[in-house]
Order: sequence, then C-alpha cells, then structure tokens
Amino acid sequence: MLADILPRVAESLHNNKRKPNAYNPSPSTMGPERCLRQYVYQALGVPRKPLPGRAIMVFDDSSWHEELTLDWLRQTTYKVHSEQLHVQLDCKLDFLPQRICPATWANCHNITIPQGYIAGHIDGIVSDPQTDYILEHKAINHFTFQQYWSGKLPSDYITQTSFYIASLQPYNVKRGILLIKNKNTSQFIEYLIEYDYTSDIALVLYRCHSNRDMVEMNLPIHNVLKMAINRVKLIHDHAEKRVLPLREYSYDDWQCEYCGWNRECYKNYIQECEQKDIDILLPKEAIEQAQKYVKYTKAQTILKKRIDSIQKDLRAIMQKKNCRLGIAEEFICEIKTSDKEVLDTSLLPQYLKDKIKQQKITDQFSVKKQKTIQPKTVNQDE
Repeated sequence: MLADILPRVAESLHNNKRKPNAYNPSPSTMGPERCLRQYVYQALGVPRKPLPGRAIMVFDDSSWHEELTLDWLRQTTYKVHSEQLHVQLDCKLDFLPQRICPATWANCHNITIPQGYIAGHIDGIVSDPQTDYILEHKAINHFTFQQYWSGKLPSDYITQTSFYIASLQPYNVKRGILLIKNKNTSQFIEYLIEYDYTSDIALVLYRCHSNRDMVEMNLPIHNVLKMAINRVKLIHDHAEKRVLPLREYSYDDWQCEYCGWNRECYKNYIQECEQKDIDILLPKEAIEQAQKYVKYTKAQTILKKRIDSIQKDLRAIMQKKNCRLGIAEEFICEIKTSDKEVLDTSLLPQYLKDKIKQQKITDQFSVKKQKTIQPKTVNQDE
C-alpha cells in the first residue's frame, strides 16, 4: 500500500519542479573519477532523462544523514558554524561567464559568481579553541565504505575538500575533515586533510574509523586543483568542438546505470563497436594473459562437466532412497525444492509487450587460439 507509492511520489514531485540546468562546474563535479562525457552532454544542452524515484530518495537520504551528523556534533565541545556557506575561487577560466549562484537557500540568494570563478557551498566549519576545519560530510553505501577503509582513496571527495580549503585561504583555514558515514551501519571514517594552495598539494594525514582504529597515511597528492581545473577546461573544449570524449566507464558500471544521459550515450553503441579496428597487434603483456585465459577456461569447462556428472549421480542415489536430505559420513547432501512466480509474457497482448520492451547491451568476450596456416605446396612438375 505504501512501499510502492513512495518512490512514485518522490519521482513525480522532483521531476515536476526540476528545471533544465546548464552546465555549471562546481567543486563536487571536478574530481578525477567523474565522467567527462556526462558533463559534455550537459554543456551541449542534451536533455537528461528524469531520475527514478528510488534514486531521488537515495540522494535525499544522504542530505538527511548530514543533518543528523551535524546535530550530534553540536552536542560536543566543537563549535559547528558556517553551514552551507557560499565560497568561490578564481580558477582563471575566462569562458565561465559572470552568473548568479543557482542555490535557493536564503544565505545564497542572488550572490554573483564573477567571470572565471567556480563556486560551491561548504557543509560547515568545525572549530576547536585553536583551529578551524572545513567539514565535508558524505553518506555512502556499505560496500564503498569498506573499500575506503581498506585503502581505496576517495579522490573526488579529497578534491572537493581541497577546493574548499583553497577558497578560504584568506581566513587562514588550512585543514579539512572529510567525514564519511556508512548509511547501513552508522559507522564513520574520518580523513584529516591539509592543503597548501601555493604548492597545490593535499596531504592526507590519516584515516580514522569510529571504532577508534587509525591508519597513519601522510600521503601527498600533487596538483590537486590544477588537475581539477584542467578537467573543466577539457569539458569546455569538447563542448566547443561538439566532440564527445571516450567513455570512462562500461555500460554495466553503476556510474552509467545512474547517469541521466545513459540512453543517449549508448544509443549508437553497437554501430560504434562494429566500426572499431580489427586485427590489431596487442602488446606483449597480452600474450601471457591470453594464455592464462585459455588454460583456465578449458579447466573450468572440464571441471563443470565433472561437477554436473557427480551431481547427477548423487541425485540418482537420493532418488532411489526417496529422500531429500542424506548423510554420507561428514557430508550432508540436500535437495531444496521451491517455487517462484514468473511472468508469462505469452499471455500479454502485443501492444503491451512492445511498450515494456527494453534494449539491453551485452557483449561476449572470447580468446581462442589461431589456426596454424600451412603453406601451400607447389608441384615441381607444373
């Protein structure tokens, strides 16, 4: 009654008030993991497909996690202030015109962003008696959270935090706390980041888990803002030339699944693939990998046949014993039977089948050994 209607309400309300927005680079879109092609579509004015209701709820959910975290922080001795403060930085991008900040909240109303500048809004500043820290809050899924704690670097978020520190350099803010919340478990990872504007180096000092585990990192990341600004230039250049950059992700990656330009991006993908070069000599490292692939694929095929044969024998034995669970010393053999509902599309009228039909891109990878070509023999009598 309620579960199915909520995503539809979110989708309807969001898409009814959504206005087509021109490309406006911001600190959250300048990181190295962001898809350039997506922003070129936006810069070219290509319409974006409406977000599904569940995605809207996921994004909205992250905002509320931020509010909850700030509420908890206010109960500590740290001072939390400057939430959603408008900040901007001269990035010397003359193709960016003077414009009005698109944010709708009161403290950003009608703020002018000068030509060449990029602007954003910080989540807040956390202060102790000695130091002010930029606070950048993220709420993410469990899988990505585990990746970050295991050592993967949240490069986009570090770029964003560094931008905010740079934008507040006149106020002597030199450090930022990137606080990442696990939406499934309410655990946190904290990164302490020190950014130097003159050298354009972000130093990630440590990462700390809410269970009090800490990993000293002292990892310098060079040319943080230079690389970010160059990506904005690249997007502008591609849009000016009306040339799309190469895809940075595959169609089955989540980045593509959630992208608003997914259909547009892949509508001619099959033809593109058919036009790609063939008979290209691959580098030496491909030889060893291809040999391994053929070897392991063959072994897997043989192994699967053996497993299927053994399963057939065990099923036959259990059939004779008329049992669904049998014990063979330390082994338990069990057959679990269940039923599930399936959609019988043969009962649907053709117009409805056509309406719900969707094209899905698939590809098939293979490696096979070339046939040895025997040289033709020449008859000496001819």
